[in-house]
Formats: sequence, structure tokens, C-alpha cells
Amino acid sequence: MVGVAHAQQPSPSTRPAAPVIRSTNDDPRAVDAIYQSGFLVRHVSRGDPALIVTVGGGGSRISDVQWKAIIAARDQIVELDLRRSHIVDSDIAIVQQLTHLKRLHLEANDISDAGVAALVNLKNVEYLNLYGNGRVTDASLERLAAMASLKRVYLWQTAATPDGVKTLRAKRADLLVGGDAASRPTE
Repeated sequence: MVGVAHAQQPSPSTRPAAPVIRSTNDDPRAVDAIYQSGFLVRHVSRGDPALIVTVGGGGSRISDVQWKAIIAARDQIVELDLRRSHIVDSDIAIVQQLTHLKRLHLEANDISDAGVAALVNLKNVEYLNLYGNGRVTDASLERLAAMASLKRVYLWQTAATPDGVKTLRAKRADLLVGGDAASRPTE
């Protein structure tokens, strides 16, 4: 459900403020729970209650308590940074529940082609960073091409080949591709 919070009536000499769209699922307790579980969390802006959630430096596996806190705020989270958090393919089933997600950082985890296949269900993701997931191969590139909302993907230190990336770019000229395979010339 979405509601609109209207600004105060403007004086005749001021321009009316644009309405702020707020989810009726906004819950300040969810922010507290995410923070208390060990994540860094903030609103996108003062006028936008959507959340950006990050593990900070990463290094530790995401606990069940942390996953529960994220799930409780799934309708608010638009950016999730899980770099260096020992994320595996089975964890993507939890990430899939974040249907408003636009940016997803999965750098330096253990995602494979199976995990990328599950990410296709995220219909709003515009940015995906798969840097350092060495089990992501050319088999994932077809799936990435099919993600219509995807605007930028990072594939540095994956097993994607230069030829695979070339094919991805041919299928999705609008997609910005970064990484080893993207920058190496093919022979």
C-alpha cells in the first residue's frame, strides 16, 4: 500500500512541494532492529523513507537474526550491501523477498550461476555487483541480459570470459558492464 504525505499549504509566493510517497509499511522499529542486528542502515533521504542497508566492512556470515531483521523491512529496502559476508546461492532465496531492491552488492561472496539464476526474479534491480564471485561463469550472462531493469553489472574476478561479455554487450547495448572480462580484448 502506498499513501501520499502532503506538505503544508504553501504561501502564494512559494512553490508547492512535491508530494512525498510513503509506504504504509514504514516502520521505525524495523530500522532499529536492522541496526541492532549489526547492520548499518539509513534512509535514502529525509523525504524518502526507503532504506539502504549495509554490512559495513563485511567479513562475518549473516546470522539468522540479521536475516530476520532484513525480511521484516523487505518493503522498505532499496539497496542492500552484503559484500564479504559469505553469501551462498541458498541465501539468494532470502534476498529475493526484497522486491523493491534497486541496488545489490554481492562482492567477494560465493555466488555461482545458480545464485545468479535466482536473482532474475528481482524485477527492479538496476545495479548488481558480482565482483569476486569466481563461480559466476558465462552461463550467467544470458540471465543477466534478461534482467530488463538492470543498468549496470560488475563482473571483475568472476569466471565470465571476454567472449561471454562481448555477447552480453551485443544483446544489451544499454547495459554497462565492468570487470576483467569486460576490459580484456578478445583474440
